[in-house]
Amino acid sequence: MNPECEDERWRISNVEKHLLRERPDGSRPIYLKVQYADGDKAYHSLDVVRTHDPMIAARYALNKGIAGTTGWEWVSKYLETDPLCQHLTRIYKMTTEGTTKYKFGVEVPRSPKHALEIDANNKNTGWRDSLGLEVKQLNDYSTFLVQPDGKPIPKGYKRIPYHVVFDVKFDGRLKSRLVAGGHRTPEVPHEDVFSSVVSMEAVRLGFIMANMNNLLVCAGDIGNAFLYGKTREKVYIVAGPEFGPELEGKRLIIDKSLYGLKTSAARFHEHLSVKLRSMDFRPSKADPDLWIRKLSNGTYEYIARFVDDVIAFSKKPMEIMEELKKVYVMKGVGKPEYYLGGDVVDLPKEWEKENVSTAFSARTYIENCVPKLATMCGKTQFTSFSTPFNEAYHPELDITPLCDTEMISKFKSLIGSANWVITLGRFDIAYAVSTLSRYTMAPREGHFKAMERLFGYLAKYSKGQIIIDTKVAPIRTKATFNIGASWVEFYPDACEDIPQDMPTSQGELATLTCFVDADHARDKVTCRSVTGIVLLLNNTPISWVSKRQKTVETSTYGSELVASRIAVDLLIEMRYKLRMLGVNLEDTSVLVGDNMSVVINTTLPSSSLKKKHQACNYHRVREAIAAGFIIFGHIGSEINLADICTKPLAAPSFHGLLRDYLFRRPKYIEETVAKKEE
Repeated sequence: MNPECEDERWRISNVEKHLLRERPDGSRPIYLKVQYADGDKAYHSLDVVRTHDPMIAARYALNKGIAGTTGWEWVSKYLETDPLCQHLTRIYKMTTEGTTKYKFGVEVPRSPKHALEIDANNKNTGWRDSLGLEVKQLNDYSTFLVQPDGKPIPKGYKRIPYHVVFDVKFDGRLKSRLVAGGHRTPEVPHEDVFSSVVSMEAVRLGFIMANMNNLLVCAGDIGNAFLYGKTREKVYIVAGPEFGPELEGKRLIIDKSLYGLKTSAARFHEHLSVKLRSMDFRPSKADPDLWIRKLSNGTYEYIARFVDDVIAFSKKPMEIMEELKKVYVMKGVGKPEYYLGGDVVDLPKEWEKENVSTAFSARTYIENCVPKLATMCGKTQFTSFSTPFNEAYHPELDITPLCDTEMISKFKSLIGSANWVITLGRFDIAYAVSTLSRYTMAPREGHFKAMERLFGYLAKYSKGQIIIDTKVAPIRTKATFNIGASWVEFYPDACEDIPQDMPTSQGELATLTCFVDADHARDKVTCRSVTGIVLLLNNTPISWVSKRQKTVETSTYGSELVASRIAVDLLIEMRYKLRMLGVNLEDTSVLVGDNMSVVINTTLPSSSLKKKHQACNYHRVREAIAAGFIIFGHIGSEINLADICTKPLAAPSFHGLLRDYLFRRPKYIEETVAKKEE
């Protein structure tokens, strides 16, 4: 037998249970039922399992709460002496005993009682008012049917628990939500329970298409969305003190689709879908929650939905909102200034000469969030930095002490906030967040300081914004292309897969330009490289990638080719989405990178592959080029925007790359500054 297979066969993957066995001599040894890696199960004494894998035995004792009992006395001593087990104990305490949870720097309650304690400490009534508003809205929508005292509950109904979930919204509002214990409902519903939401990328697409085709934009919020539909589940609750003295102790049959029931989200999604279909909208294949409607003049208008938030892109968007008002209570209807946590900025008049008027920004979110996060970290403010990440820092080599449970919770809050900033368009911190988020479960103090540096950078440069610019990306004029080569001999059947059911294209021409780069063996422990991609729709960043590669590449060429293949896939995906939205798309999209070997090897038909393990990546890129819908050009590293997604850079290089996309200024200001510098 192969020794490696034998070792794997005897690896214990799980301990299912334990029991005591009586012996004739009166002893009662402990036996564990274990499961091996190949699925087999067997009983072994605790001493055998402890010798084989003490960690898995200790973890079982912690999960069962039997550490320190007879036969398990060794667990505590073992956890105190082994560094890894010390961290395991901290994680266990954090998950079982509960620790302080923060979101956007605000302490989040664990229960209504805890919420009132936080209010008392803060000397305000923020959480109390939030809870009172939630109960009032439930009563206003007749969510419950009060069962009279003494009258039996109808047959087939089951009592379920409920609890209150507390949250902090993106704009800083305190939110309380009464949630039914849907996990206790008697059976799995036969109907679908899934409810999707529109992606932020699709929302950006909507704004860019509106700018290209002179559409107006209007947003609105459907109040208490879930409570419009009736539930089909037969359940009831017993009211607690949150409902006030009149209802406390009463049995309340749930009549509406209360949050927490298994089918509530799907029922509202159905309800809104029926209404949109009656308005002749249909879900697009670009994103099922970005709906499209063709008008009699051949043009298109769109509506995006994110649960109860809707946003219309149309020549007459208010007519769409008025139609929705016939069914729903619409709140905050108007031109969006702040949507899903991000700013929609109307640019000042000095931009008119460049024919741009709108930008996406995370400024409000950053300026609201950063001071709270600083307070959470015990600071009056974060120290300012010119870049989000120290160019000499390798977090995988960090040997500073592990964070305690409180710091772990704060670290997770920092990571969560930073991820949302990226979603809102700040791709300049994508590399830093991607790298540090790998240590969420066991961060070290050095990782924590690196996150504080990132927010110090955001505090200093909160004004970064993505300007919607529909002109062709200027990088195309700076790239070197190998065009006109014949691919018939190598890929005679290469062609782009055009969807047969795509809408007729119309409107201004859309162009796609993609920057790609890779940093070879960036991780000093695993030697895995980092892929960086920034995709432009016309001259507007629409999508970006910063991710450690899944394979270890032995050369820069290999890592760059992996990144190029991912970039080609991203271009194909975006070309499909644009076509399914009726956008007038250019025949050939542009891919640019700074590795000459990869560019030549993929654009010159006679160039052969010498690294056979790269065959899939190699042929994927070359076939797309042979089909004619992608051309691959070479640019210098100093102008490759994707470089910021692969590694930390020094401030001059970092800001030089971002100057035209996140910190862009009107041309006349740039020209004035350039003259002064001369």
